[in-house]
Amino acid sequence: SEAERAYLAQALTQHTGTSKGKLPLKRLSISKMLSLPAIWAIFCSHMAFNFGVYFLTSWGPTYYKDSLGVRPEDASFAFFLPPALNFATKLLLNKPLERYMRASRHMTTLQCRRAFTVLGFGGSGLAMLLVIPAQSIFGAGGSTACWALTSAFAALHPAGFKANYMDIARTSSGVVSGLGNTFASLSSYVGPLLVAWLLRAFPSWLPVFATIASVNLAAATVFASFSTTTPVD
Repeated sequence: SEAERAYLAQALTQHTGTSKGKLPLKRLSISKMLSLPAIWAIFCSHMAFNFGVYFLTSWGPTYYKDSLGVRPEDASFAFFLPPALNFATKLLLNKPLERYMRASRHMTTLQCRRAFTVLGFGGSGLAMLLVIPAQSIFGAGGSTACWALTSAFAALHPAGFKANYMDIARTSSGVVSGLGNTFASLSSYVGPLLVAWLLRAFPSWLPVFATIASVNLAAATVFASFSTTTPVD
C-alpha cells in the first residue's frame, strides 16, 4: 500500500543518512529481541503457520488413503485444489481486501495485520474441525472442500504476521527474519512427530485436527494481544 511504501522510504532515509541531524539507528542484540513480546507474537504465529501448512502438504495422502480409502494416485484433483485456491487467494483477494479495510473501514496498519492473521488462523482452524463432519455428510468431496478452505485461509498470512516482520524491524530485519524462520523450522520438524504420535495414541484423525485448530487459536490470540507495528529498533 501507499502508506507502507511511505513508511519504508522514511525508515530507509533514517537508516542511511544523518543529514537532518538524526543519529543512526542502532541494531538490537538477539537477547533484547527475544525479550520483546511483539517479536514472539510473530514467531509464535510463524511456528503455528508452519505446523498447519506442513500438515496439509505432508499428511494429505495418508489421510485420503486411511480415512477415505482413496489412493494418492487417484486423488490428483483433491491435491491440486488446496494450493490452487491458496494461490488464487493471494493473487485476487489479499490486496483488494486490505485496500477495502484501509479505505472503507479506516483501519490502521496494525489493525489490518491483526485482522488478516486472526482471520487466517481462525478460518483455517474452523475448516480443519469441519473435515470429518463434512466427510460424513458429503463424502470425499466434503473433506476436499474443507482441506482446500484451510489452505485458502492460510494464504491471508502474507498480509498479516508475515508482513509484520518488516513493520517492527528497520535495521535488524534480517536477524529477526532469520530467527523467526529458525523457530518455524523447528515447528516443521516437531509437527510431523506430534501428528504421528496422535495417530498412534488415538484411533481417529479428530485429535489431530483439534490440535491444529487449538494451535491456530493460541497463535491468533497471542498475535492479536501483543503484535505492534511500532519499530522496536
